[in-house]
Amino acid sequence: MIESVREPDKQLSALMLDPNNHYSVPLSYGTVTVVTREGERIQGVALNEDTYTIQMMTEEQSLRFFQKKDSKEVIHEHKSLMPAYSNDALSAVQLQDLIAYLETLRGAASGELREGR
Repeated sequence: MIESVREPDKQLSALMLDPNNHYSVPLSYGTVTVVTREGERIQGVALNEDTYTIQMMTEEQSLRFFQKKDSKEVIHEHKSLMPAYSNDALSAVQLQDLIAYLETLRGAASGELREGR
């Protein structure tokens, strides 16, 4: 336990420092922007998509459904909606404490999987 507090999960901390760093972990939740025929841009994360439709969770946490034929454009971006960590937001010690806390939320089962047990 002491080690996890001293050196929290490097993968989690790397993603918090730079959520668009895809070299450490593949991006699971890429950004999708739907441009309506009226020119409105709705940005979020695709939850379900097929040839004809897209269902997404917007930045405002609302579930939206679009027919692609009724949209002007659907743009898939390989970036995260999560803002990058800023030194103004948290000190290095506070960030380390936050990551250590988040690690405790994973529970024993995910820790066993992560260590290959």
